[in-house]
Amino acid sequence: MKICPFCKEEIDFGIYRNTVCPKCGKNLHVCLCCRFYDKDASWHCRENIDELVKYVDEPNFCDRFELTNKKIIFEDSREKNKGRKAFDSLFGE
Repeated sequence: MKICPFCKEEIDFGIYRNTVCPKCGKNLHVCLCCRFYDKDASWHCRENIDELVKYVDEPNFCDRFELTNKKIIFEDSREKNKGRKAFDSLFGE
C-alpha cells in the first residue's frame, strides 16, 4: 500500500510525473517523496543519477523513483532561492 508522505493519505493508484495527492494536493513524483532521496548524498540521491535535480520539490521524470514510506516535511526550494537572490542582490554575487 502506498501512502502520501506529506499527509499519510492512502494512494491506491500509479504515481506518474504529474500525480498529486487527492487530499493535500502536493506533487508526489518529486525527489522529496522518493525512498532514494538523501540530502546528505551526492546530488541528494542514493542512486547513481546522471545529473543534479535542482528543485527536489518539483515533478521530474526520474525512472528510479519509488515512493517513500517516511513522513516528509515540505521545503519549497523556490522560497529558499528567493532569500538567496535577495541576499546576493544586496552584497553582489
